[in-house]
Amino acid sequence: MLGGLIEKAGLLNEFSIDLGTDLQKDVECKDQVHALFGALLELRSLLKETDEYPHSYLTLKGRVGFAKDSSLKK
Repeated sequence: MLGGLIEKAGLLNEFSIDLGTDLQKDVECKDQVHALFGALLELRSLLKETDEYPHSYLTLKGRVGFAKDSSLKK
């Protein structure tokens, strides 16, 4: 599930991760794993430090992103 969300967000390319790669077992992907985890930690920090991105805003942004992704596949 999480891999699918990362793919939908376009982050696989950003972090040079191939779809289907087992990030827990592939030792050659440690840098990508660390970078992706660092990005998630940065996001957590950003969310704690500001009220600029409330849950409702992020929900709407995700809903729109899913809708755009679905319309591209039709």
